[in-house]
Formats: sequence, structure tokens, C-alpha cells
Amino acid sequence: MYIEQPERVLINKAMAKFASHIRGKVLDVGAGTFDRYSKLFSCESYTRMDVSVREGIDLVGTAESISAPDGYYDAIICTQVLGDVKDPRIAVKEFFRVLKPSGVVLTSEALFNPLHDQPNDYWRFTPYTFTMLFTEAGFSGIAIEALGGFWSVGAQQIIRYCIERFDLYNHSRMWNLPLKYLGRISMWLDIHDHSKVNSLYHHGFVVLATK
Repeated sequence: MYIEQPERVLINKAMAKFASHIRGKVLDVGAGTFDRYSKLFSCESYTRMDVSVREGIDLVGTAESISAPDGYYDAIICTQVLGDVKDPRIAVKEFFRVLKPSGVVLTSEALFNPLHDQPNDYWRFTPYTFTMLFTEAGFSGIAIEALGGFWSVGAQQIIRYCIERFDLYNHSRMWNLPLKYLGRISMWLDIHDHSKVNSLYHHGFVVLATK
């Protein structure tokens, strides 16, 4: 059962905002079982990569070791993956290697998130983390989009707690509507809360980096 969550809504909006930068040969690193983004882009080809063979996966590999020659891809998509990578420095350098000159990476990662995929959950990211990683790897232009604020971060934690505590993906649909409205009200509150404190809380960030 699908349950709307503020974090995912905000990631999708940011991905759509940057979609015009994604073209040519595109690699989706850590694509998983569900094709979330390919329909957003006008591209020549869209290769879905993950760590194991499964339906819909075109290429098997890790973010730190991509089976592609230097300068092969025009763009890389990598959402909610770098936090589960043991050495994100190596991963970002690998992105740089397989991108063509002027190629781009569109990535996202969390600042607030419960433990997940244990024991392969290693990092949380600030904008300063992203700036350091991509600058060190050699990327030039780096645009960072913050996701949400205090209110939607709080609602996200409540929604995730309920999903896990009551196994909502496999149970009653009665939870869907109230949790959906909780998330939407929280995002509305973020938009209208212009306080400095609200700006200190974000789900995470979406980053567009250019080689």
C-alpha cells in the first residue's frame, strides 16, 4: 500500500525542478526495484544500476565501482544511496570518472532519517558535506536544494513511526488519509514559517553538480 510521505513528495518536486539538466546517456545508481524518475527526463538511454541482479536492473555494480569506461555517461541519478555507501568520497569520484565533460550528477540524501537497511546505514548529509564531496572530486557548479523544514520533518518522523510500528504497508488503508493530510498540513506550515529556526531543519538535500 502506498502511503504519502513529505520527504518523498519534496524529493520528487526537486527532481522535477532539475529534470531539464538530465539528457543523453543517463545512469541511475541504486535504482532499486521501482523506476521512480525515468519518465521525468528526455534522454537517449536510461540505465538502471543496482548491487544485485533483479527485474528491471540493466547493470550490476556499486556506487564505488561502476562498470563503465571513463567519460561514458552524460548524467547520473543517485537518490537516497550515498548514506548507505561505506566511502561516499570514492563514490563521488567514480561519478566524476564515468561522466563526460560537462556531465551532471543529480543526487539526494537525508539529514533526518531513522536507522534503516541495517547494518548498511552509515551517513547523514549537510549541505557542507555535499559541497566538500563534490568539490574534492573535481566538480565545478554545485546547486543545493533544501527539502522542507521543521514541521514536515516532524510529520515525516511520525508517519515513519506509524508505518514501522503498525506495519502499515501490509495493513489497513484507514491510516492512509489521515497521514496524508498530516504531511500536507506540515508542508503548508513550512512554506509559511519564515523563522530562522525553521530553516535549520530539513529532511535532506537534492544536489545538482556539474563536471
